[in-house]
Amino acid sequence: AAFRYHVNNESILGFEAPATFQDKLVGRVALGIAEKPLSQVAQLSITLMTVLLVITVAAVALAMYFLADWLAKPIRLVGESMHEIAKGNFTHRIAENRKDEFGLLFADFDAMAQSLQDRDAGRTPASSTTPASSATPASPATLARSRTPPAPRAPS
Repeated sequence: AAFRYHVNNESILGFEAPATFQDKLVGRVALGIAEKPLSQVAQLSITLMTVLLVITVAAVALAMYFLADWLAKPIRLVGESMHEIAKGNFTHRIAENRKDEFGLLFADFDAMAQSLQDRDAGRTPASSTTPASSATPASPATLARSRTPPAPRAPS
C-alpha cells in the first residue's frame, strides 16, 4: 500500500508491504521517503528528455538539409547546363565522372550536347537561307512516329 503523509509541513510518501516467511506473515515493512527530492528528480528527468528531443530533432533537420543539398547540387548542375544549351552554347559539357545515376544523366547530357553541336556544325548556308514560307511544320503524329525510344542502359 502507498500513502502520503504530511510531517512538519513536508510531504512524505509511505509504503507498506507484508513480510512473509514460508507463506506466513511475520511482520510488515513500512518505509517513508520525502516527496520533494523525488519530484525534483522527476522534473530533471523530464527536462533532460525534452533537451534530448530538441537536440535529436535539430540533428535530424540539419542532416536532412545537407542530404537535400547534396542531392540538389547535381540537379541544379543539369538545369544550368540545359540553360546553356538553350542559349545556343552547344559546346557546354558537364564532363563530371560519377558512378551513380547522376553520372549516367551527365553522360547522356554530354552525348546530347555533342549531337546538337554536330548537327549545328553540319548545317550548310543553303539550308539556313530557306524561306520560312516553304517549310511546313510537322504534325504531332509525325513527330511521335519519328521518335525512337532510347536503348536500355546496362547497369554499371
